[in-house]
Order: sequence, then structure tokens, then C-alpha cells
Amino acid sequence: MKSTILETKICLCGQDSLDVAKSNGNIGVVYYSQSKYEPALEYYQKSLDIKIKVSGQDSLDVAKSYGNIGNVLDDMGRPEEALVHLQNDLEIQLKLLVHLCWHTIYSFRC
Repeated sequence: MKSTILETKICLCGQDSLDVAKSNGNIGVVYYSQSKYEPALEYYQKSLDIKIKVSGQDSLDVAKSYGNIGNVLDDMGRPEEALVHLQNDLEIQLKLLVHLCWHTIYSFRC
């Protein structure tokens, strides 16, 4: 059923849309919850690739995908690879947080 919905979204929205990325991520979540790490990793990676293509490297959606991939890799016993992805997640979040803080501070200047 999920594959049919995903195929329909691809036909309607195109391969590179955030809706398709979200569906890939959701399928990854299902596989991850079933401890089926290889397909979870595959769908999380598809989701990440689309998000980077559509939103650029520095978005919270991209950071979340890096975190998801890091968690899967850690559960697969690949901690070095997991760490790289989790660090990417953290770096993006910190970059966006700093930008938000400066924007907020500037907004309150009199």
C-alpha cells in the first residue's frame, strides 16, 4: 500500500518534491521500527537526497534526515558512520539556531 501511495505522489508531484521526500522518510520510519535497517537506510537516504536537492544543505528537514540515518547506522553497529551523520545533524541545527538568534536580536533593536 505505501509503495502505491508513493508512486502516486511521484506521478502527481514529481520525483523531487518535499511530499515525496516525506513519504520516503515515513517508509523509512516503518522499516526502522521493525528493525529492518537496510531498507530503512535506503528510504532515509532517498529522503535526504531529495531534501538537499529541493531545500539546500542547511534546513531542519535535512538535519532531521541526517539524524535518522545516524540512528540507523548506530543500530546497525556502524558507529563511525553514524557519528558523521549525527554531527551533520548537529552542525546544521546550530547554524540555523545562530542565524535565528541574530535575527531575533536584530528584530528587537530600537
